[in-house]
Amino acid sequence: MKALIKAAREEKGSIAILAIVLAKAFDSVQHTSVQRALNRFGASDHLFRIVEDLYTDVDTRLSVGRQQLGEIIMRNGVKQQDQLSPFLFNLVIDDLLTTVNQDPTVTQGVGFQYGGVKIAAKRFADDLLLIVETRHGAQLLMDGLTTLLENGTYGSTLVNVNLCV
Repeated sequence: MKALIKAAREEKGSIAILAIVLAKAFDSVQHTSVQRALNRFGASDHLFRIVEDLYTDVDTRLSVGRQQLGEIIMRNGVKQQDQLSPFLFNLVIDDLLTTVNQDPTVTQGVGFQYGGVKIAAKRFADDLLLIVETRHGAQLLMDGLTTLLENGTYGSTLVNVNLCV
């Protein structure tokens, strides 16, 4: 990030970096986005089937003593306390970043030119960083990201817009 800011100071004159908080990150991942990310990054058929088996028709049954309280069907999210979950989550976020950086309907031509490559998004810890040169570019990129998330590919709840700065 320091290199981008330094380049902006030396060459461009301006840079805008928006921090986007991933809300309830593990809970918000769509299962279809896990499948998409596995396909995009060339996962083997064997791994794909294992993950599919782990996340198809999954439920939790609650009981207190002998009384059954019901079941909770897992429709989205990756499993808590599962060793595979951080890998799957990171794979989905990498896929999202790749899409944001390469899809012209998302970037709408904005981003920050650095080293011959236009960068629109990076990751820092649990946040997405949107990188642009102008306020107008920031709004265009936010609009593109919002549309991408609302179409259901990644999960509209993945980003908490109220926690963006």
